[in-house]
Amino acid sequence: MLTLLLLLTSACSSDSLPDSPAQHDSADDDSVSIEQQQQELAAGFGISDPPPVEVIRLVTPEDRQQLVADCLLEQGFDTAEIIDSGLPSDQVAAYNLAEYVCAASYPINPDFMGAYTDRQISIQYDWTVDSVIPCLRAEGYTISDPPSREVFIETYTTDPFYPFAELFDLQLSNAEWNALEVRCPQIAPTNLLFPDAN
Repeated sequence: MLTLLLLLTSACSSDSLPDSPAQHDSADDDSVSIEQQQQELAAGFGISDPPPVEVIRLVTPEDRQQLVADCLLEQGFDTAEIIDSGLPSDQVAAYNLAEYVCAASYPINPDFMGAYTDRQISIQYDWTVDSVIPCLRAEGYTISDPPSREVFIETYTTDPFYPFAELFDLQLSNAEWNALEVRCPQIAPTNLLFPDAN
């Protein structure tokens, strides 16, 4: 869930992002953004004194999902299994710490964070309508119909339509949430949003 929130807040910021990732002028730009990601992760997982985490590499949002899932599996947490059977309450704190370490090890490349252009929002609309909503419904969740493309684009930074937001009241655990995100990726693939980056 926290990974989702980090993606959503970065995609809805007021800074504009070009159609392809910009090159940063210095390593300081990356490290500030990475540090900010780690702080947001720690806060979201309720970790008041997070351990230092060595960054393995910068990744795309969809690569991160699989890398974090693989990392969690190495630490004994199978996210696919968790969504089917749940996570015992006595393992929640250990899971949250493990997910923090795994996600912080693979921060999202700052080039792929920031506000989307109208073209990118339109691509996200298609992804939401054609992939996210049908997937969540197939998983058994009730999701409302999306707004029109025009309304989706117009309200993306002020009152965005996110099908996953309709699941917040279900109080899924982070493990259940992340397993669902692996099955139904919410954000359009990077190669669609940033075709010039490939």
